[in-house]
This record gives sequence, C-alpha cells and structure tokens, in this order.
Amino acid sequence: FKGVVNGIYYGTEGALLKELVARNYTGLVVGVIMLLAGITSIIVSFALRKLGDRRLFYIGLFSISASIWMLSEIRMLQFVTGNRFILGGISYLMVPIIGVSLVRYLGIVVLMKYAKSIDWVSLLLAICFVFLLSFQLIGGLPLISGLAYVNALMALIILGVTIVILYESIWLKNKRAVKYGLYMSVLMASQVMEIIVFFTKEFDLMSHFSKLGYGFFLGFMLWESISYFKSILRLNHKTKLLEEMAYKDSLVEGNNRASYERDLDQILDSPDFQAFRLVLIDINQLKQINDVFGHATGDKAIIKSYQLMCQAFENIGTCYRLGGDEFAGIITETNEVVFGDAIIALEQGIEWENNQQEYPFSLAIGNGLYEKDHIDERKKFSVFFHEVDQRMYSKKKRRYSEWSQVTSE
Repeated sequence: FKGVVNGIYYGTEGALLKELVARNYTGLVVGVIMLLAGITSIIVSFALRKLGDRRLFYIGLFSISASIWMLSEIRMLQFVTGNRFILGGISYLMVPIIGVSLVRYLGIVVLMKYAKSIDWVSLLLAICFVFLLSFQLIGGLPLISGLAYVNALMALIILGVTIVILYESIWLKNKRAVKYGLYMSVLMASQVMEIIVFFTKEFDLMSHFSKLGYGFFLGFMLWESISYFKSILRLNHKTKLLEEMAYKDSLVEGNNRASYERDLDQILDSPDFQAFRLVLIDINQLKQINDVFGHATGDKAIIKSYQLMCQAFENIGTCYRLGGDEFAGIITETNEVVFGDAIIALEQGIEWENNQQEYPFSLAIGNGLYEKDHIDERKKFSVFFHEVDQRMYSKKKRRYSEWSQVTSE
C-alpha cells in the first residue's frame, strides 16, 4: 500500500516464528479463539437446526471470517500457506463476509421487522464479495481500489444500522435494541477507526483497533446466544415432558387413549400402510374384583393386564390403555403365524397370572385385520373397530356366563 518493499527478516524458522508471535501475541490469541469459537458455533448450529434459529450459524460465520481477517493482518497465514494471493488478499475478501454475517445475525436477534432491508443489504455485500474475488482472479481491478468501494459500503451500512438501532432504542423504547446497541458500539467504534486508518493511509495501524473490538463483541454475542439456546432447550424439555404426560396413562405408566388416537391417525393418513391388526382387550369381572377384593386390587389387575399385553406384543406392535379396563393394540405384523404365537404367549401369561392371584383373572380378546381401501378410511375403520369390539364382547359375555354358572353351582 505504501509503495515500498516489506521489511525482510532472516534467521532460523523457530526464531522467526517466535519473534512474529511475540510482536502479535494479542492478535494471535484473539484470532485463534475466534476461529475455534466460530467453528464450534457452526457445528452446534447444525446440531440445533431443528429449532429453526440460525443465529449461531451467522455468529459462527462472523467469527471465522473475522479471525481469518485478523490472522492475515498480523501475517500469521504465511506459516500455513505461501500462496501470495491468499496472503495478500484473503483478509480484504473477508470484509464483505463479515458484513453479511453480522447483518444477518442482527436481523434475527433485534432487527426482525426490517427483514427485507436485511435481505437487500446481504445481497449487496455478497455481490461485492463475488466481484472483488472475480476482479482479483482475472486482474481486472487493483485490490486497493476494489477495497475502497467495499469499505465505503461498509461505512454506509454501519451508519444505517446505527441509525436504526438508535431509532428503535430511543424512539420506540426497544429494550433489546438498547442492549445490542451497547454491544455493537464497541465493534462499530473499532470499525470506524479501521476505515479512518484506511482512508488516511496509516496502514501500519490496520487491524490494531479491531482485535479487541471483535473479541469483545464476539464474547457478548456468544454469551447472548448460549443464554438464548439454554432457555430454548429448557422450554423444549418442559414441552416434551408435557407431551409425554399428555400421551401417558398415569396408572399403567404406558400409552393412553390420546396416544392411541395420534398413532392411529398417523397410520391412516400414511400413503404407505397397507394393513395392520387391531387387538381389543377387556378385563373380565373387574367390577366383582373391585367389590370383593377392593379397588387397589382392581388397579393391580389393570396394571398386570397392560404389562401382559405389552410383553406379548412388544416386538410386533404398540399397546394402549383406552380407559377403565379397556385396552387396544395396534399390531404392524400381519403374518398369521407370528401373530398367533403372540396371542398364545398372551393367553399363557393370563393363565399363569390367574393361578398366582386370589381373585379370578382373565381377559376377553378380540382382533381383526384392517386392510387399506381407497374409500373413506375413517368411516371404514369405525365400522371395523365396532366389529372387533363385538368379537371381544361376545367372548366377554361367554366368559361371564361360564363364571355365573360356576358360582351358582
């Protein structure tokens, strides 16, 4: 920039590195920390992408581009590469990227209502980056000339963002704008000094002001982002617990009717399903168990019924307590032999439990195979459910008749 040859140092590689590090210790530490923080932020942003908030991605991009700019300015990149294009131009190519990432970040955290303006500013900076890179590759524009335009644009953007944040803070009493305005004041002051240094041609002072400015600003932004995502994750955890409670039966500690209806809707709405089995189960003589042995014993019978059902169908379907002594199973396995083995296992479990208890324990079981048809699936399933329910109740009535006959004798 000054039109003179850079100073030449000679000595062993270790001595040269030590001397360079000693002269730029602060910038090196800040640059490396920012680089690592940026990489970490982007990785975490992909891990949290389901939350739909990209603030960590943009703060990570800002951190990486600013760290590359800083490490290049203090001439540390020469120990990574000898490419003169990278050594001489990479730091200035980072300027528009820094602008894009920062503007996009602010658009998420404080300038949400200015989304269209943010898009236009981001597009303009992206175009500047492409043109700056293209002109450097083809040699169509001296780097110093291209950078002058970019720095002038950056100065206008800084001015515009400052005005908007002041307007939001003072006129609209936006507390979030006040907070981020204070954070940005450090960065803006450092950037203004960098632009002044550039246009006054005091190039030896380049990057001195930005080192701490970038470092402090990044620290503020990372702290804010971490606090934000911690609160979001806590909220998601609470939401998940509430969802589990909504779909969980407190007595059997398993799936309830709401869970059954949710899963059934998913199956009936799916274009891929072809058939599934429905199993309906009811406890025989539960009223007599409650009357004679107490409701605590009746609750134990309900819990044991659900457990036996889950044990029998755990590998081929999902079980639910619909309410009271009614249970349902959605069985995805349609093979007759596999399903038959599961029913046999359930009946054996029922028989074993009956022999262990002081009260008579038995279950009425009805089942049917539901096959997809190109008609109203909800209406068809309603009819099918009634048919399976009637099969179950016919067995229940038969069992009740047998029990009544035995007790009368």
